Amino acid sequence: MFFRNGYDVVLMDLHMQGMNGFEATRRIRASGAPGAESAAMNDHIGKPVDCETLVGVIARHLPRKRPH
Repeated sequence: MFFRNGYDVVLMDLHMQGMNGFEATRRIRASGAPGAESAAMNDHIGKPVDCETLVGVIARHLPRKRPH
């Protein structure tokens, strides 16, 4: 899905079956995708997820756009 669509943010579960979040992140970053960091995750939120924390973390990583 990542390679077919343009996403601003990817939320990754680290303990998925088949391919865990660490491996999925390595593959995305190895692809040379624009904006992909060279190693590790950009941030981490533990479970259970607090919605206010999630919104703050996402806002910290999205590019700021000026209103028209």
